[in-house]
Amino acid sequence: MTFIWALVLLTILFTIVYFISLSLSVKFHKQLFSYKKVRLLSVSRRGYDLSLLVVLLLHITIALWKVDIQRVLEIRVEERSAAMIALKLKGSWEGYLLHSVYNPFPADIGLYTFFSHVTSLQPISGLLFLIISSSMIVACDLALYSSVTRLANDPLAGVLTVLLLIFTPAISLPAPQQRWISDILVIFFILTLAKLCKAKDTQPLLLMLIILYTSSIFYHPSGTISVIIVLGIIIVFSFFKKNSNLKLSMFVLLTVITFAKNAFAAGSLEALIPTLKNFIIASLSGRELKEAVPRSELVLSPIHAYAWSMIPSMSSAYAIYMFFKRKKDTDALLLQGLYVGGALFAFLGFLGVIFRAPIRGPALASYLVLAPLAGVLTAKVLRTRSIFASVLISTIIIGACISLTDPTGNSLLLRTQRGTAINAGIRDFEEALLFSESIPYDKDLFAPHEVVSCMSYISVAEVRPWHKFIALTALPHRNVINQLLDNVTITKDTIYIWPERWHPDIASFMSESGLRFSVYYTSGRYTIFEQA
Repeated sequence: MTFIWALVLLTILFTIVYFISLSLSVKFHKQLFSYKKVRLLSVSRRGYDLSLLVVLLLHITIALWKVDIQRVLEIRVEERSAAMIALKLKGSWEGYLLHSVYNPFPADIGLYTFFSHVTSLQPISGLLFLIISSSMIVACDLALYSSVTRLANDPLAGVLTVLLLIFTPAISLPAPQQRWISDILVIFFILTLAKLCKAKDTQPLLLMLIILYTSSIFYHPSGTISVIIVLGIIIVFSFFKKNSNLKLSMFVLLTVITFAKNAFAAGSLEALIPTLKNFIIASLSGRELKEAVPRSELVLSPIHAYAWSMIPSMSSAYAIYMFFKRKKDTDALLLQGLYVGGALFAFLGFLGVIFRAPIRGPALASYLVLAPLAGVLTAKVLRTRSIFASVLISTIIIGACISLTDPTGNSLLLRTQRGTAINAGIRDFEEALLFSESIPYDKDLFAPHEVVSCMSYISVAEVRPWHKFIALTALPHRNVINQLLDNVTITKDTIYIWPERWHPDIASFMSESGLRFSVYYTSGRYTIFEQA
């Protein structure tokens, strides 16, 4: 069974389990405390604050472990590092260094450049990455906690939502850095929507929604989920025939803003359709899955789908529960609207994977939108102190343990599992500097992700000519690597830089193919060769 189908089946199975647990626990057990009583106890409020602090520290600890903090404290070079140093040195943006979906200006690169100027640290400084990533973790968790606490009127649900976020590999930071602030802005967008649906003076809030949405799509295309959230809330309020301050005109306005951003990035009418297509694809595919890219950066098994299924199944169970209970208060309808928007966004990504469309993932931004419902369900069940609460805790603990073995964004695991999208450290950079000086520029060059990132950075920083890489940007480069690893096809007139973690693949091929190879360099970390 493939990972994607395991994810679907486990989501359906655990939706049933969580729905039954919630229904029976609420029916047969009175809650130990209602939130109104807890609010009167200041010690309990401090307890929630302390719990949130512990969860924040846990998130930072796990995130730093995933990125291999010992290596990060030296330097960290990744696929966007060349763009960072180019912007810092030239003071203007040149769009060829990144995918066109980030044009006319990649806001996350601007953020790094700003902090680099302020702190006098280089863009590849590990300390700079540590400062920004830790700040983003705290900001994202606090924003999510505030949003869920206001929506559910329950701080426990807020704390539990953040905890579930940590153990969901699809969205737990460190995610791709270009998504960090986009995710935070989406959370604030949701919070502003909640205020808008209850407010009498809506003009300032409508303006805030426009600013938040426009900013989020400049950081990452996944910010377009805000449009689907608006549509989901409108559908739910219309279904239950309840008035809200959110009109269809808001959905149309955000759609127009999306077109305008892409039209400006395209620069011409001829380029608008391809630019818009790439933007939509990027918004639905925050990260590739094994089903779509056989061995890209993830080595996922069906077991890993368990951790990925927790938030979708919990949120689905709570949405079904609210629907059958016919809850029509504004907060309940907002939560149901979030579910409709998040589920629709996830479904579009799922269709892309099933039909092998250019969409390569399950629309990971949907997890962020579904998480509040999962947190509310968990809080409701745990307060019953029933057998069902014990079952829920057990499933979460199992999911947490499995998530720690998931290679998503985990540099330590990716290096041991022959991953492709790995960020470079100081040793990689030192050898890449040697390669850059010694390999001729007229030769086609195949190199792993971390070497391409380093050599691209060196070419920009030292104003050197660019080597003729077989593929430069992230996705085409990963596809070339997958094809090479799966079929082991070596072409003439191409120099190969082969990392140690791939040595078993090429060693067996060299011994069985009967071809002659010239090895120019070997260090135990990298080997350089070409077909003789």
